[in-house]
Amino acid sequence: MVLSFPLCFLFPKITSRLARQLYGCVVGTAMLLLIFEWESLHFFISAGLTYLMCQLLPRRLLPRIILPLAFAHVFYCHLNIQFNNYLDTSTNITGTQMILSLKLMSFAYNVRDGAVVDKLEDSFPSEARQKKRALKVVPSFLDFYAYCFFFGTLLAGPFSEYHDFNEWVSMRSNGCMQSQYRKAFRLFAFALPCMILAALAPSFPMKYIVEDGAASMAWGHMIAAIFA
Repeated sequence: MVLSFPLCFLFPKITSRLARQLYGCVVGTAMLLLIFEWESLHFFISAGLTYLMCQLLPRRLLPRIILPLAFAHVFYCHLNIQFNNYLDTSTNITGTQMILSLKLMSFAYNVRDGAVVDKLEDSFPSEARQKKRALKVVPSFLDFYAYCFFFGTLLAGPFSEYHDFNEWVSMRSNGCMQSQYRKAFRLFAFALPCMILAALAPSFPMKYIVEDGAASMAWGHMIAAIFA
């Protein structure tokens, strides 16, 4: 995740939209494979099935099908962690899968809105927003894949809709070429203590604070165990 900061600085330097898409999704895919290994199949299969359904199924039905399936997949991942890896401090897929599920569900709604865009009225703010983000044509698989697996938002967000990502990757959004050093430094300063605690977590398993001898622990160790 720390590598996202320097890698994102290179992104605006790339002049071609296609090259930016390839750069973003190739780095994102490499991150998933390095961090989650075989569990990365959860991400690729869920994204692939979503795109396939958007191509084959009636657009009006997409949210009714994709939304419950995405929620069910996340629910399964949480149950799997709860029953098989409870109290395990190693990295699991649930956080990243939740971010991806938000993207998949919003994409399904955007595609559905593209089928009813003529019925949306600009006089209603919510419908005007839907109309702006509606997808009349399902994007290419590369566009979809680049949206889902862009490394800058892949592991922990933030979530964005396809329209916003497409505007940004096409360098059409306001301020997309402005310097982001100050924002990046602020985020890095916030993330640094979290990274230190994550590194300490294996040294302070949660069993330390639930065992009978926890009350006799030194205050420093107890606080470190709670936060880690």
